[in-house]
Amino acid sequence: MSRATTRAAVLAWLAPPNVAGLNTVFRSFEAVFDGGAFTAGTTGVGGGAIGVVFIPRKTEKRIAVGGAFNGKKRIDYPVEIHVFGRWNAEQFSGQTAMDAFDAVIDGIETRIRSDRTFGSSVWVAGEDLSGEYGAPALLDGMQEIWGVVRFTITEWANA
Repeated sequence: MSRATTRAAVLAWLAPPNVAGLNTVFRSFEAVFDGGAFTAGTTGVGGGAIGVVFIPRKTEKRIAVGGAFNGKKRIDYPVEIHVFGRWNAEQFSGQTAMDAFDAVIDGIETRIRSDRTFGSSVWVAGEDLSGEYGAPALLDGMQEIWGVVRFTITEWANA
């Protein structure tokens, strides 16, 4: 695998409609996200979330016993799914927006846990899960919430 194939596997695994409320998944950050991405594929919902796949680094370690011509390399790709939620404050209070955001985060984690091979496209993914979440904010009539779900995709390659 490479960074590109790792990113593509994550995009395919989380792409709508695989996680309820996660309406668009991007392979990179944009300077400005189109507001329609938060509700893409929905009608009259009043909000939703987008995800951005970010791979901050890669580690590679050769593991061999018995010489220079046998062994494997363990390659780890830490993956971050940055989740940005926006809900119309006229339809969603801070409480209900947080409920909707929690449902998206739980859905992402459930999807990652559902198959550690992401449908056979990776060797192993999501054996470690962590999250970090920001405080909600009311901006321009929208309840906005941010969070990140972190996990690792591991590949074993011939050394």
